[in-house]
Amino acid sequence: MKKLIILIVVLLMLYSVVYAAPAFQIVDGSGNPVAVTSNTLDTNSDLNPASSIVSGSKSVTIAGTAVALASSTAIRSVKVKAYYGNKANIYVGTTSVTSVDGYILATGVEVTIDVDNLADVYINAAINNDSVTYLASIP
Repeated sequence: MKKLIILIVVLLMLYSVVYAAPAFQIVDGSGNPVAVTSNTLDTNSDLNPASSIVSGSKSVTIAGTAVALASSTAIRSVKVKAYYGNKANIYVGTTSVTSVDGYILATGVEVTIDVDNLADVYINAAINNDSVTYLASIP
């Protein structure tokens, strides 16, 4: 009987190790932990929906020239998509984005960028007049 009880205890211990729920942590958009108190999630502004959206398109008239996606507009994030009709890659980055350091968008490919201003996102192209479309959320 004693061996049976020991066996049951050992099996229960193994079961709790194998089937224990994995630990997780809720974080905001910057990777900072979000406090959960009294079984209630502290919903800060990062978790609230956007109040509006803005969309548009932008072309790179002269290949090799970095062009701002749009004029200064406060946003939460932007989705940038290369036109399907483009003849080559688009490059996404900062003010001096090039084919060497830009994030590559082949035709039809998109990327979502968490940024607070549309004017901070630049595109460049390998071919004159290749374009992107964008869709941004407004805080």
